[in-house]
Amino acid sequence: EALRMWLVFLRLSNGYNGSLGALFTRAATLSKDLEHVIILMRITEYYIMHGGASFLNDHAQTIQEVLCNLVGEVRPRGLAYVALVIEALLRSYPTEGGSLLFQYGLVK
Repeated sequence: EALRMWLVFLRLSNGYNGSLGALFTRAATLSKDLEHVIILMRITEYYIMHGGASFLNDHAQTIQEVLCNLVGEVRPRGLAYVALVIEALLRSYPTEGGSLLFQYGLVK
């Protein structure tokens, strides 16, 4: 329920700010529990699409940890949501996103 409330709060916010960004640091810990993959990926996708370059600069390592914890560990349905996050990352930040994925071994 708390993750659903987090997503609703993000959707109702007027945009990305530092306070919202501070919450995202918890995503790496939450990604270790595969029970909430879908909602966590929707939250991550929101941050990537609305956070801008400041979000990517501040949370590149957290994004990397989340994706590393999930890639290869989730079922096909969960993997579809992970793929949406990767797509959002590459669409929003083609160079930086690709570099982040390559740097941490998520793509070769």
